[in-house]
Amino acid sequence: MNTVLNNLRGRGLIERTPHEWHRNVLETRLTDQGRAVMADADARAVRVERALADEFTEAERETLAALLGRCVGLLERERP
Repeated sequence: MNTVLNNLRGRGLIERTPHEWHRNVLETRLTDQGRAVMADADARAVRVERALADEFTEAERETLAALLGRCVGLLERERP
């Protein structure tokens, strides 16, 4: 996690500052640039979701959701 946070900080997407009361806690907040990147990523995800939804009929979407649900169930049962 520390590596991810350091990478985000290095790209100017977050800032980490010492907590006012807790010595060993670094508060992490998005920068303005980080908020812009998040908004762009969210908009892109919505476009992908809509394009995928438009590609299938309602029956196909229901079948796909059921099949993916079975995959999730298997993966949850097979956790080490």
